[in-house]
Amino acid sequence: LGYGGFGPECAKEDTVHHHPPRKSAGEVGFPARGGQTLLIAYFPWEASEAEVQAEFEKFSRVKRVHLVVDKSSQKPRCFGFVKFMSKNDAEQALQATAQGLVQLVDSRNHVWHVKAEWTKSGDMVVDDSDAEMEVARRREDRKYRTAA
Repeated sequence: LGYGGFGPECAKEDTVHHHPPRKSAGEVGFPARGGQTLLIAYFPWEASEAEVQAEFEKFSRVKRVHLVVDKSSQKPRCFGFVKFMSKNDAEQALQATAQGLVQLVDSRNHVWHVKAEWTKSGDMVVDDSDAEMEVARRREDRKYRTAA
């Protein structure tokens, strides 16, 4: 990258933006079971859950963020889930991502435009509500029974 001048107005011209592939950008699916959770991708590997939450909270009310990491290496897999307070909040966030407004900056100062879509199997982020804790407990019980 060449920097042709000085000051913030020149730096903006040279900022590198990473957008999701156009082919998949419009594929958002349909809300499933409650429709409060979005699958997110296309963000910097070094992004934290707090940073993702802060960015989405510019557009709607976030309940919880879960970024997926590889179990063996503990390295980020660069996708995750954001659960919102309501379906309306999730829809507002989805619209903001479709417009390229949800952005995270990496350590090189490259701007990543986050992609979001509806989760295929409903709310995959477990929070502290009693109902969701019960669902998580039952899933763990099933895993244990099938593994034994």
